[in-house]
Amino acid sequence: MCCKGDAKAVVSFKIEMKQHFDTKEEGKLVEYVGSKIHRTSETETLMHQTDLIKKIEKYFGSDVPNIKIYETLGTSGIGIVRPEEDEKPRHRSGVGMLLLFLVKHSRSDKATSVRELSKVNDRATQGHFKELLRAIKYVLYSRNRMLKFEINDEIRKNNV
Repeated sequence: MCCKGDAKAVVSFKIEMKQHFDTKEEGKLVEYVGSKIHRTSETETLMHQTDLIKKIEKYFGSDVPNIKIYETLGTSGIGIVRPEEDEKPRHRSGVGMLLLFLVKHSRSDKATSVRELSKVNDRATQGHFKELLRAIKYVLYSRNRMLKFEINDEIRKNNV
């Protein structure tokens, strides 16, 4: 469990939790499920998945240099249609990396596009693989974007 906020409230919360559960303090949070955590101020924390982006680039970087850079992850309004047989087995590993990166941890705003790609994990065509490479190009192009957590005065007052 991760706690952030007023120091007195956090200490009080920890004491209360220890009364009900066996707990172990790990210290300052710097990594969470492959994501790097950087506290920039008392009220702001950034989360980024540098290592996973490097892994995506290692496996798919040579496939995307000539792909146009888009402002969106996937083609708008296009649904994925399942083919009769699997034409692109690499599709599954690429979708898996994007699911881990985007959906689960740091870029959940892009989940719909990746969810659509995952619908054909067992039977991807060249067209599906092209959409996957578009998504990967977007991730590599936007590698410096991070998830930002911010506590403002209104939230602090409500949680104290």
